Amino acid sequence: MHRHLFHFILLLLLSLLSHSCSSPHTHAIQEAEGIMDQYPDSALSILEDIPCEELRGSQARALHALLLTQARSKNYITETNDSLISTAVSYFESTDDSHHLMLALHYFGELNFNRKAYARSLTALFKAYDLAVRLDDKFWIAMSARMIADIYHENYHTAEEIEFSEIELENFRLAHRQPYINYAILDLAKTYAAAEKNEEAIDLSKQLIDSATKYNDTILYIEAIRSIGVTHINSGDYSKAIPYLSDVCNSPYANRYDSIYYGIANLRVGNVATASKLSKNFDPSDNQINAWLRYIVCVEMDSMHQAMKVLQQMNNFTDSILRSVMSQSLGTSMREFYISERNLNEARLKSTRAIAISIIIITVLLLTIAAIYLIRYRKRKLEIINNNVEIARNLSELLAKDAKSQATIQSLLAERFTVIDNLCRTLYEAPSGVAKKRISEEITSLIDQYSSDSKKLSELESLVNRHHNNILIKLRNEFPDLKDPDLRLFMFSVLGFSNSAIAIFLGEAKITAIYDRRKRLKAKFRNSASPNKEIYLKAIS
Repeated sequence: MHRHLFHFILLLLLSLLSHSCSSPHTHAIQEAEGIMDQYPDSALSILEDIPCEELRGSQARALHALLLTQARSKNYITETNDSLISTAVSYFESTDDSHHLMLALHYFGELNFNRKAYARSLTALFKAYDLAVRLDDKFWIAMSARMIADIYHENYHTAEEIEFSEIELENFRLAHRQPYINYAILDLAKTYAAAEKNEEAIDLSKQLIDSATKYNDTILYIEAIRSIGVTHINSGDYSKAIPYLSDVCNSPYANRYDSIYYGIANLRVGNVATASKLSKNFDPSDNQINAWLRYIVCVEMDSMHQAMKVLQQMNNFTDSILRSVMSQSLGTSMREFYISERNLNEARLKSTRAIAISIIIITVLLLTIAAIYLIRYRKRKLEIINNNVEIARNLSELLAKDAKSQATIQSLLAERFTVIDNLCRTLYEAPSGVAKKRISEEITSLIDQYSSDSKKLSELESLVNRHHNNILIKLRNEFPDLKDPDLRLFMFSVLGFSNSAIAIFLGEAKITAIYDRRKRLKAKFRNSASPNKEIYLKAIS
């Protein structure tokens, strides 16, 4: 009853301790993480209702910061302050939680992309990409590759943009995630168009028209025909571009770039009035595409002064882009990433070496301990064998010396007498380890019987009394307070056993214990008034 009560109290205390150490909002955070993909708006609502000051422990605060950043991203809330996600990155970098570190780095990279801090963003995204590859997480490989491709797009690194756009599409397909696959195809089509791979771009965009119809995705359909129209302009097929861009411009999803591209296409096929009308709706300083439209219109209308003015604006805009790209130092970002990876690999190598050295040292220590134990075991085993052989020799000598002892010991040994006697003869004639071992086994069995088996000890006592004039009966009567070990020492002494043999039979670790016990018995006999004390003293001497 008390035991069950103790267990109940212990479990209760452990439960309370666990509860006190965990954050009161742990369940809410876990719930938000569980519904993040399907219901990001609900996840955001849950996370925003959690007061940060009530979160206990670094782990809870870091996870909340990560999930809140992720929920805002999924709800198309653009963030530029990295203090929240930096908390998550710092914490998960100090743990073995690779999955959450990957997510934290991804959203840290996305946030810096929003801030146009492309070098910093690229470094974080490459780390996230590397972790996703190690985890073999196809979806997050694709997500990181998409963001990396976007950075290269913004900085006019077309070859790298193609590489990571292809990785994006491949891994979304392996992850079997729609609509990500369709929009990855769209990304790749746009990238091919920018690289003047026009046929590949148009083929992919036409695939998307079919997918948009299949999935009833109007936005995807508009993006697909827009991509086809722009690609036709890039390849100089202006007449083919017009119907696609016209459909886009007539949709509710059109933007001013669609009208500009539509104006360029019309201008190139001779519809100068339409193009001129469209170009007047936009400020040429807004972007290079609109400036290009205005420039072409001015040239066609033979307004060279205005054309040069627009051309100067285009030149200024191009210079600003070039300065922006040069200031990003993406090469430096890549160098920092590889330096970081090299340092990490060196740290891992040092750790591996330290572990390997520790394992070798521990193995050597264990082998040394095992060797010492084995040596001691063999030494102890050899001591036992030698002691048992000495007992056997002692028994053989007793058989040869004393008729009374001979009769008693023969009765004691019973069926083992012949075996032990023959083994002793063999040992005398040709000493060998096998004979010693056999003798030791026989003596060990004998010791086990006559050191703890009360029945055997009683039989042995009867044999001694029979052959030695009831000496033990007299001893018990005259000294009733004699202890069993003392009585057995006296009995084995009567039989003529050596001190070493008696020590083994009595289970004494040291032979000095036998000397001390024998000394006390002699003193007891001398100080007694027993008429048989001389007989006793002679027997024990």
